[in-house]
Amino acid sequence: MQSARQAGVDRLIHVSALGASLKSDSEFLRAKACGEEAVREFFPTATILRPAPIFGADDRFLNRFGYFTTTPYYPMFEPENGLVQPISAFDFATAVMNALEDPSTAGKTYELAGPKVYTRGELRDMALQICRGSKTERRIFHVSNLPFSSQLLKLYFKWASLTRNPSYTEDEWVYLNRDLVQTPGALNISNLRVKPEPIEKHAIFLFRPYANARLVRLSADGLSH
Repeated sequence: MQSARQAGVDRLIHVSALGASLKSDSEFLRAKACGEEAVREFFPTATILRPAPIFGADDRFLNRFGYFTTTPYYPMFEPENGLVQPISAFDFATAVMNALEDPSTAGKTYELAGPKVYTRGELRDMALQICRGSKTERRIFHVSNLPFSSQLLKLYFKWASLTRNPSYTEDEWVYLNRDLVQTPGALNISNLRVKPEPIEKHAIFLFRPYANARLVRLSADGLSH
């Protein structure tokens, strides 16, 4: 960043994360907050963007919900009523470009989220409806209800970290077990001239790898009404 300033770069877009805070219990969010401070120190006119969880092809957000529909029991690692306001990768990319082209965004921080707030349970039910044809097709396994759940989860994350592409890491679990929604009054994606789309506009495509063709057609009909 210091080198960029010395080289005469006049616009910098820094991507942080919704919920970034030095006081967070998530290592990820603390690191994002440290990054913001470093950017402001060396490049005070930078535009900081704090996206909510981003969904799109091959993401680590919605694909997790889809993958768990293929298991005999659907494991809920996150709180059923936990809130999240995801943003599509396309809308996020558009916001980045609009911020870069608009000099009035310099030195400001924007929270980028989608148009709808969902519970984790609603996203799970959406995935089950599309992939399995019914949100009651799989029994829900609430991991946090188990005796000694915190100890069991630590063992699970230790094991998962040894696999090539774990469905969760321990810090991801900490991060995703908090509400991830836009702060009231914060500069947001509408201030960057973007009208974001809800997950429903993309769900059929994103969950397609986990469902058979007949269920995808039926789900498409259901979501269109």
